[in-house]
Amino acid sequence: MNTRQPQVITHDFSRTKTLDRFNLRTLTMVLESFARFATTPLSAVLRQTCTLGLRSVDQVTWADLSQSLDDSLHFATFSLQPVPGSSVIALPTGEALAVVDMRLAGTGEGDFPQRVLTEIEQELLAPVLSSVLDELGRAMARLMSTRPVLEKQESNIQFVSVAAPGDTTILAHFDLSISNRTPSELILCQPLTCARQLVAGAGGPAGANDDDATTSVEARRRLQEVPIDLVLQFPSFKSTPLALLDLTVGDELHLGLSTDQPLEVRAEGRLVALATIGRSGVRKACCITEEVLS
Repeated sequence: MNTRQPQVITHDFSRTKTLDRFNLRTLTMVLESFARFATTPLSAVLRQTCTLGLRSVDQVTWADLSQSLDDSLHFATFSLQPVPGSSVIALPTGEALAVVDMRLAGTGEGDFPQRVLTEIEQELLAPVLSSVLDELGRAMARLMSTRPVLEKQESNIQFVSVAAPGDTTILAHFDLSISNRTPSELILCQPLTCARQLVAGAGGPAGANDDDATTSVEARRRLQEVPIDLVLQFPSFKSTPLALLDLTVGDELHLGLSTDQPLEVRAEGRLVALATIGRSGVRKACCITEEVLS
């Protein structure tokens, strides 16, 4: 016998402006892609293993959200040009200070005090935030071509305003893990008006062709899951038939490649990245050092 009590959720009937479930699903898939994309630049910039995963996407008023957040978070507002309006991304102050410590060649381990970041610390944090926002723009390109711009950083939610108190916002919660630190949470909040314009860019006016837009994004997602051959490749070098005929066990072939020069990562013969040989546990691995844009 199931004795579990059903969960009761309070619904505000005065809040009629929300994103319909089809468009919300489309935006959720884009945010899932953003989380996957952002993992790579975070790990590359900090030179530590980082992961970012989408936990949930909700629709709340700006008043409810701002009242639920405390001073333990560091906020950064940004825009997705040419879409008007601002959005905000927030992470725990301790994680922000850990990132700054890593950028200064520290380990980022241990506890950091809950305090306001200095201007110098904000400048050190800004490139990391910008690299994450670039991946958000890359994910949003499936809906609409945008250019993320980091606007300002704040230590108090009272100095941040991305919507009117009663306006609906799209709130995304992400699980953030940096190196050996205790996993934490990253929050991204976007006004409903901004989200509607982005979704509308994928398939006409907001509220129209929702099935087609959702199907299009789903098709792109499935295409990204098709398995392809990925090869870590040494560059070719010249030799002679005589040198090859005289080869015996234990002979060395000089590749003409310096030890600090990266190797090529090719997908179906196409150069996609540069990498160095590394180790993941007991297995050999490659560490991506540079993404090659076509």
